[in-house]
Amino acid sequence: MRCSASPPCVAPSRHQWSATACQPVVMPEIRVSAPAFGSLDIFGVTEDASPARLWRAALEAVTDQAAEIHDAMSTVSGAHRTLVVTGGWSRSAGFVAVKRRRFGDLVLSDVEEAGARGAALFAARAAAA
Repeated sequence: MRCSASPPCVAPSRHQWSATACQPVVMPEIRVSAPAFGSLDIFGVTEDASPARLWRAALEAVTDQAAEIHDAMSTVSGAHRTLVVTGGWSRSAGFVAVKRRRFGDLVLSDVEEAGARGAALFAARAAAA
């Protein structure tokens, strides 16, 4: 890719040149858009794309969705004091790193199948009521 400035210059593979000057503009990374009950769209795929970059973009998209829910809940309940991460995804170092960057300190639960355990506890309580 070339810019219109004089003298002309050639852009590196993941950059584009500004139309007004020979200044590289970083191209966006791979991005995944997956609205609830919508389609899955993948943007920014270039020749240097890799499965690892796509996976990272998917983790970022899932975390963005969780952040929307978290923020909505926080407007009602106030800021969280402790955020506990449970489930199979909590065993993914990449997922935990993305979550930490968005939410700050996290506590990783040592309880296996926390969702199923919670459901069973609520069912037991309801049966005794």
